[in-house]
Amino acid sequence: MSFLKYYFYYVIIYLILIGVALSNSGGPSGNYANNAPSYNNCTQCHNGNVNSGNGNVSIQGLPSNGYAPGELYSLTVNVSGTNSRGYGFQMASQVGNDNAGNFSLGTLSEDAELNGNRVQHSSRTVSGEWIIDWLAPSSDVGDITFSISGLATGGNSSTGGDNVYTSAVTLPALTPQTLDLFISEYIEGSSNNKGIEIFNPTGVSVDLSNYFVKLSRNGSGWGMYDADTEEPGFVYQLGGTLANGDVLVIATDQATFQSDIQLSYPSVCHL
Repeated sequence: MSFLKYYFYYVIIYLILIGVALSNSGGPSGNYANNAPSYNNCTQCHNGNVNSGNGNVSIQGLPSNGYAPGELYSLTVNVSGTNSRGYGFQMASQVGNDNAGNFSLGTLSEDAELNGNRVQHSSRTVSGEWIIDWLAPSSDVGDITFSISGLATGGNSSTGGDNVYTSAVTLPALTPQTLDLFISEYIEGSSNNKGIEIFNPTGVSVDLSNYFVKLSRNGSGWGMYDADTEEPGFVYQLGGTLANGDVLVIATDQATFQSDIQLSYPSVCHL
């Protein structure tokens, strides 16, 4: 009878240990991404010291010049360092204390899962790498901070002897470039077979009446020949409308190629 009693005790203890091991091999149930407002990380459950090991945690794939609203990005999370039982992580993206953007799992996402507004490992991996997707907010919400906590299980027990690594990356919104008309081609043939092509990349039709083309000769200043005043013919005011994606070609009246405007000497096309 006593043998059976001890046997059952051993079975119960064994099952408890298995349960602990399995619970630690999966993703965490709480918020441990080193993010605001609590800044909890993996040390809430594991005994390792933060950023004291020989590894690190990093995020690849974030755009260096800022996020574009509504754009989908493929991110790679890497955890490195000495381990004997695998790696894990949890990551969040926020503006202050509020969530910003949405994580999702794509066709390349393995051993990862969503936990509310966070993304994390679903099971420990020996590679320490996870690929996940992140959809930027539909509008500019300001600087977004990606907070992440990574775990390298270096101990020989369920939570002891592990190394925890944390990191945070702040990503601004992409500053849109102000597009304007520009000279897309200068055409120069023999003699006065010359011209200028102007392109409209703005996305809308442009009223040309506010635009001028000016010629500079020998560094004398825009629209000037040799004197300190503008020279007639060295300044040409455009007119009409230029559609988006279209070009306007201005040429000398001696040019042999097709053009929209032909100018007699002196002009901004005569050099």
